[in-house]
Amino acid sequence: MVSAEQELLKTVAAANERGYKIRVAVIPFTNDLGTADSLWRHPQSYSKFLGSELTFVYRNRLLIAMPSGFGFSRGRKPTAKEQRVLVRVPVGKTPTALTRSTTKAVRRLAAADGVTLPTFSSGGTAWLDRAIIAATGLLVLLIVLVPARRLRRGRDDSLRDPDAAR
Repeated sequence: MVSAEQELLKTVAAANERGYKIRVAVIPFTNDLGTADSLWRHPQSYSKFLGSELTFVYRNRLLIAMPSGFGFSRGRKPTAKEQRVLVRVPVGKTPTALTRSTTKAVRRLAAADGVTLPTFSSGGTAWLDRAIIAATGLLVLLIVLVPARRLRRGRDDSLRDPDAAR
């Protein structure tokens, strides 16, 4: 099973290998912004800010993910097309959900440019749901069967021991 973080890393690596150059920053908490904390909840503004900070080392696609949404920049190039793609991707609110939604955003952005990316399953939660249902069923059986067995045993003991009936 691949974690959400590993799935995102593999998806970004696959995008870069296939010619869709992109860097991603997942920012689930305010303190992850360092001194730029005034840009919290403003992912588009932060993507422009970070893009300008990285100009000397990186000038390609930059995706920012915050619980409030996605931001996208690409140097000084227009990003209206990418913004239209990102607006249709639901944003996760917890760190794991945010990471998963960022993976989905990378996939959709690449697909909009004609790049198909392989899938790396994070395993989902279906097994966990099944385990919870099974454990709940077992607990219900124990709650019903154990008292019934004790009651039956008590009746059987009273039938065997004439003094217990008094």
